Amino acid sequence: MMAKSFAGKQERIWSRIYEMARSGDYPGWAEIEFELRCRQKIPEVHEMLEDPYIRADIDQLCRDARKAS
Repeated sequence: MMAKSFAGKQERIWSRIYEMARSGDYPGWAEIEFELRCRQKIPEVHEMLEDPYIRADIDQLCRDARKAS
């Protein structure tokens, strides 16, 4: 049950990360990480955003969303 709960939490965090990226409110992954890790007290986000390919994907979503708004 613990693994299922952890997976569910990670899924919710990923959803939130991508929702934030598409909002146009954030310039990139670092600002999203800061918001979630420091302000919303979700420490797991630091490890989740370590992959440079994921960071690049999130940065691109942020750029696209900011251009569109």
